[in-house]
Amino acid sequence: MTEGESTLPASAAPVSAKGHRAACRAALYSLFVQIAASPGETLAASVCDGSLRTAIDAAIRGAPPPHRTALDRELTSALAGGGDPQTTCQAMLVEYTRFAGVPLLCPHYEADLIGGDSFRAVHLVSDVAAFYAAFGVEVSAVAHERPDYIGVELDFMRLLASKEAYAAARGDRRRVRLSRAAQARFFEEHLGRWAPMFAENLGRVVDSRFYQAAAHLLLQFVAAETTYLRVTPRPIDPFAHRPPETTTPAGVIPLAVVS
Repeated sequence: MTEGESTLPASAAPVSAKGHRAACRAALYSLFVQIAASPGETLAASVCDGSLRTAIDAAIRGAPPPHRTALDRELTSALAGGGDPQTTCQAMLVEYTRFAGVPLLCPHYEADLIGGDSFRAVHLVSDVAAFYAAFGVEVSAVAHERPDYIGVELDFMRLLASKEAYAAARGDRRRVRLSRAAQARFFEEHLGRWAPMFAENLGRVVDSRFYQAAAHLLLQFVAAETTYLRVTPRPIDPFAHRPPETTTPAGVIPLAVVS
């Protein structure tokens, strides 16, 4: 995503406990943004050298209590694989194709998964875009993606959690409340409604330990966020978009990394 304002600085005032927890949530969102994007050698290298697992373990330790309880730390072992980054990247790309290359198997757009007629779909996408605009951000032109793409919605929540962490570090309680309220509303009205089904579909489609673990962690993370944000996303029909049994990929359809 791109912003009309400056990006959040890494430095600033000492981080408060609440700010640290928000920063850890943002780090976890960042993991899932990477999972939703076409894998590159940077991600593969972090898997091979174990740095991805180390970062995620640290984020879980610093996250709020619901996340520390819900997220299975043993699953993070699958996020570290050793080996050669280039070979690992190629293997990850094959698995990525299973859910990104065949949208029928694992719909990765909110409007496509929730269903409804085209009129309703247009309004849903417009509502998502309106959330972004309210915070002065838009989908990066480099991404070539719709606003309701799973990676973009996850990235927006990452941004809001980062803003909360930055505001907490500066002692700006008003902006902390605004950021938290925006997270709760967007999660309840959009991401929290369909991310669980996306995660379940992802787990059915892929075979690798890495993506299987990522799917389970995402499902657990969404449950933790629901508790932490104190929201009740309206459920969707669990049988409306269950993927077919076959997982035969139909070819690579590359997606730009969400930025």
